Amino acid sequence: AVVSTQSTGRQEEKDIEVDKLKKKFAAMFINHSIKERSAKRTRQELEKEGRHRNELWMLKQKEERNRKLQEISEKTRATQVSGVAKVSTEKAARIAKLQLKLETCESNLEGINREKKAMRERLGMLQRDYKKINNNL
Repeated sequence: AVVSTQSTGRQEEKDIEVDKLKKKFAAMFINHSIKERSAKRTRQELEKEGRHRNELWMLKQKEERNRKLQEISEKTRATQVSGVAKVSTEKAARIAKLQLKLETCESNLEGINREKKAMRERLGMLQRDYKKINNNL
């Protein structure tokens, strides 16, 4: 009976030791799990902040690009408008020159037609005079 009490006592000590170890490992596991969850949460928060920073940076880049495109578009439009204005001014000047040339040509033509008419009348008179001279001979 003494042996069985000793082995029961030892078994109880072993069971107590095992329980202590189980509790110790359970506490370590719980602490480890808490630390893992905390690290995971921290990592997720850092990733979320990183994504947010990236989205803000991308938005800023997009706004900057749009602003530059707007400036380029405005400069291009201004250049086109000034080019059209220059061409229009040049065409208006050319039209004015051509109009002046046309008026000069019309005036010269009128003068030429008057001279032509006068010369025809003179030719007619000379031909009559020539016939009179031929008839008198």
